Amino acid sequence: MRGALVAVAVVLVACGKTPSPVDSGVPDAGAPDAGRQCLDPDAGPPVDAGERDGGDFSCAGQTPPQLATPSFTVDGTVTAAGISRNPVDGALVELFNAGGTLLDSELSADGGSYQLGADLGCTALDGYLRASKPDAGFYDIYYYPTFPWRRPRSALELVVFDDAARQLVSAFAGVTIQAGTAALALGVDDCAGAPVSGATVATNPSGDVRYVAGNGLPTSGATSTSAKGQALVFNLPPGPVTLTVSARGQTFRVRTIPARADAITSTTLVP
Repeated sequence: MRGALVAVAVVLVACGKTPSPVDSGVPDAGAPDAGRQCLDPDAGPPVDAGERDGGDFSCAGQTPPQLATPSFTVDGTVTAAGISRNPVDGALVELFNAGGTLLDSELSADGGSYQLGADLGCTALDGYLRASKPDAGFYDIYYYPTFPWRRPRSALELVVFDDAARQLVSAFAGVTIQAGTAALALGVDDCAGAPVSGATVATNPSGDVRYVAGNGLPTSGATSTSAKGQALVFNLPPGPVTLTVSARGQTFRVRTIPARADAITSTTLVP
């Protein structure tokens, strides 16, 4: 997400790569469910120990904890993809539960900032975000967390595309985007939240998979993730998409997320 490479900046952001000091997006062992009614809001995720190689698969197959803080907030900014990511004010940002019930919404303010919240009742929130501003020519973006939210999430940037930005990304990726199809922006992380290189992504139904190279641009020549741990999938039919990842002899947990026509859906995949 730097300088001239921002042509595909949405890949990093849509995959939840914006740093968050509050929620790492992976299960943590520091807050067991047993004997506690609510997750302590001050008990954050494990401290980042520094540079990692994306090889921690210790959480593979584990069931994520469901205990959560009493309330949940998510804040960040809405920006427009392009050579420079400009803030988008007046975008509608909405928080839904997994069933599609609207929990909170607001228009992004000056600087593109937003903040939404919901009462969790100490139970993890299985939900998603949507940012939209169709009257300005932007396509919707949907963000799904790696696991149901258990604690507040901060500094989450939602990047929206217009036609020019979408065509630029598709040109780098070497694909022609078909009208009415869906796109995915995916991160591939290990259990510590570090990007995983050498991972392959498969979807059912199938789409055009492209991996993001080390320079931050998608390429048609790569056959697996680079050190950035990111992939794009184009030209998917709208509807549920099952995602399968393999890396370093490990098969990641299978995810199924909705893909929507003429929109980007993003998430991060872990073991």
